[in-house]
Amino acid sequence: MERRTKTMDDSLLRLETASGTFLAASVFSSKALAKMLIKTGANHIEQPMVCVSNRIDLLDIVAEFPETAYLLSTRFWPGSLNLIFSSGENVPGILNNRSSTVMVTMPQNDEFRQFIDLHGPLAVVKDSCEESEFLGSEDGEVFKTDSGIINDDATVISFLDSHSPLIVSPGSIPVEKIKEVTGTIEWFTGGSVQNYFDKQSPSLVLSTPLFVAEKDSLSVYDQSSCNRVALVTFGESVNFSSEYEFVRNLSLAGDLGEAAANLYPTLQDLDCRGYDAIFLELLPSQHPLGSLLNRRLREIGLDISKFGLLMNEAY
Repeated sequence: MERRTKTMDDSLLRLETASGTFLAASVFSSKALAKMLIKTGANHIEQPMVCVSNRIDLLDIVAEFPETAYLLSTRFWPGSLNLIFSSGENVPGILNNRSSTVMVTMPQNDEFRQFIDLHGPLAVVKDSCEESEFLGSEDGEVFKTDSGIINDDATVISFLDSHSPLIVSPGSIPVEKIKEVTGTIEWFTGGSVQNYFDKQSPSLVLSTPLFVAEKDSLSVYDQSSCNRVALVTFGESVNFSSEYEFVRNLSLAGDLGEAAANLYPTLQDLDCRGYDAIFLELLPSQHPLGSLLNRRLREIGLDISKFGLLMNEAY
């Protein structure tokens, strides 16, 4: 069977179901995924569920589809089985917080699978916004069903360790039935599914010193502190010092979705260029996605603005 053309729809979808309301975005669209993070709020850190309507779509989503995973999916999909894989190169890092993992299921709901056929594979998360807020945006397509679309009692199995299946969370599928397909199987003993994902998500590590600050602090850099400095900014331009050797804007239009998609690739690219330091403008914290990204940036860099330091005093 041939792969179908990947859908790159940037719109956000709303799913109203018997088990609650969800938001959905194309698994291939950084912009749509960023919108989904904004809508669900800064506290949403759970791994989104990727829903497919056929196994062919997995070829564009996962790095490898082991034979045992294929046999499990053939026997238990559509149904209460979630499979975890290393994500493929087509999947934006914003989907999985750069952990390079993806959790996939094929829903039992026939109507929803037809909806996925129309829109392509969808990343799905629980909705936290009001209906009026959603419908007032540029998006607004709504899928409604009297049934559920995500099984809370799903069995979760990981294939991150090559071909060796690991039960991360037992569910409604009897273990004996799984063993009929897999033979022996291992168990994750570290707690919840989210704990498992957290263990797969190390912070971004940079060899170049990273300093983060509010926009106003970025214009006071003194070149005497180091020779080669890169600056990463966002939105409306400011008259920054000409001493910065390189300036890159994450989004000239001030689009947080675009900035989120560009952030990690930009830092990784600059880290390879041999700069003495990277200075980065913190994103607008009044927006949920900006607040979420700022927290992560403060984990991997030094926030000099909160210490009242000038750039040249920090390095």
